Amino acid sequence: MGDGSHVTITNTADAVKELETAQAGEHGMLVYRHLNSFRKIYSEFARQRLAEANDMVVLFPFYEHPNSVRQYLSKYGGIDVSRQEKNGALIIVDSMQAHFRNNVPVMSYLETLAGLARSSGRNGVSLIADMGPYFHVYHPLGRLGELVKFEKSLPPRFDTELRTFCCYHRLNYDMLTNDQKQALREHHSRQLMLAENTAGTATVA
Repeated sequence: MGDGSHVTITNTADAVKELETAQAGEHGMLVYRHLNSFRKIYSEFARQRLAEANDMVVLFPFYEHPNSVRQYLSKYGGIDVSRQEKNGALIIVDSMQAHFRNNVPVMSYLETLAGLARSSGRNGVSLIADMGPYFHVYHPLGRLGELVKFEKSLPPRFDTELRTFCCYHRLNYDMLTNDQKQALREHHSRQLMLAENTAGTATVA
């Protein structure tokens, strides 16, 4: 089970610092309230893991098109997105496709990417995945039972060079029952809650 590491953070800079301390094998969770804050977090995290950690970075966005993600990676992270995608260091896949429209299970796909990362001289794979699809597909209440089942199928820590953060919009997270939230906490090595101000943006350090 998870180690109960629960951290409330008040600005995007501290959120990035928390993600940057993720160790090999970590399976963490981030709850965010505003998309613009999330953009800053995943952009800076991607920059750090690509440039400083020599990781392959994988992003599964949901509430914005992959082309929008590319723009913000360039804007906030200063990343040469085209070059990083061409050399296989950066992979952006719509989260709906990754979870529901792919014949290959998510973990099998990530294991394949881990092998590609090793063969290309990368140190590991860092994943940020928005779990939004489970709250919207095929049913007014989404597929929350499947979400919890999927998360519970994953260990709090992987025995690989995979660093992954499952990300939840706060409005989605609040749809979960207390028991479902507890199940998520137990299956993530740390849980980060981004507390943001009433103006609708995070306080940026």
